[in-house]
This record gives sequence, structure tokens and C-alpha cells, in this order.
Amino acid sequence: MLVLEVDGVRYDGLQRHRQASPECFNAWARHPSGARLFPTASNGYYVMLKPLPRGRHTINVGGALPRMSQAVSDTLIVE
Repeated sequence: MLVLEVDGVRYDGLQRHRQASPECFNAWARHPSGARLFPTASNGYYVMLKPLPRGRHTINVGGALPRMSQAVSDTLIVE
């Protein structure tokens, strides 16, 4: 189960927004220092929203697996 809610409006179909890197990579590959941060991988759900109007907004995200769950609530102020 996945949850994304912005100002009380729930978004459905979040499963189709999963992105995972096909293999590990050096996260600093383009950094001018030549530093290495390896191995790094990415796996998550990424959603782009339309710009929010000015004011205070509440964003709730979360998910549940059989032995783990997470719920985060953020307040975002757009000026």
C-alpha cells in the first residue's frame, strides 16, 4: 500500500511511478573532485506535482509492507 496526499487530496496509481537503477553506480561520477561514492543504487517512488499556489500545504506520504510501515507528514509553505 502506498499513500500520497496533498492538502487532503489523495493520489492513486502510485505503483506506476517506481524507478530503480538497473545497477549500482558512482553517485559522485560528475563531481569535479573526482571523489567516489560507490556502490550506490536507487529504488523508490517519484512523483512530480504541478506547482502549488502560495500558502501552507500539507503533504502526507507513506507505505506499508508485511513487516514494516512508514508515514511522513510535511508542512510546506510556498511564498
